[in-house]
Amino acid sequence: MVKNICLLILILILYYKLKNSKENFLINEDKWMKYRLGDIVGIYCPNRSRPQEKYWDKILKTLPDSIGAKYILKVKNLNAKERVNNYKILTDIMKELNYEKPNSNDIVIHIRLGDTINYDKKTNKFTTFKSYGTSIEEFTETLSKINNTKRKIVIVYGAHKKNIDIEGNKKYLEEIKKILEKHGFNYELRNRDPDEDFYYMCNSKNFVSSGGGFSQKISEIVKMNGGMVYYPVEKSRRPNHNYDKC
Repeated sequence: MVKNICLLILILILYYKLKNSKENFLINEDKWMKYRLGDIVGIYCPNRSRPQEKYWDKILKTLPDSIGAKYILKVKNLNAKERVNNYKILTDIMKELNYEKPNSNDIVIHIRLGDTINYDKKTNKFTTFKSYGTSIEEFTETLSKINNTKRKIVIVYGAHKKNIDIEGNKKYLEEIKKILEKHGFNYELRNRDPDEDFYYMCNSKNFVSSGGGFSQKISEIVKMNGGMVYYPVEKSRRPNHNYDKC
């Protein structure tokens, strides 16, 4: 009897730890660490310090079934201009996929974590890196424009680097949750692999963008599909991803 109780307690502890680690998961699996879908689609510059062809070859070898690899195969024989931001090819690739989609009434918010977040323990404040992250103030302002609390909000988040401020990122995410709860929103957190999340966000009808090329590509596709895009990041701080001239 005692053994059974101890076993049950152990199972409950393991379940709690697994559940908690899943909810607090920040960093993508190792195989996705060097995967930059926004760069694959939006940057073609052979003269950069990291030659595009060399990077593309690595993606084709390590992630041959990814959206990025499929995009590379379809554009690599095109001219430089047609390789960059070819949304026709990108959307055609995604039509062949069958990942999960959000409900049409959901509001999908992309939160880029990782190296964009810095947390100051002394002041208990966050700072975001350049145009890639969304500040707490920008997030709060955008949320105030969405006054229908009956609609579910889905927070899609993650980090693609290991050397980050884990504590600061978790505190930032907790702050986001507090803001949502304060405004009375029903919400859920989502963190899958980059391709699944990209597909999910691209199929949203109401999308709140973060900074960076990954979120920019999603915003363009949502608009192409007739959806609504909100930009917490000020226009003056959004990156210009016209790299075909570099």
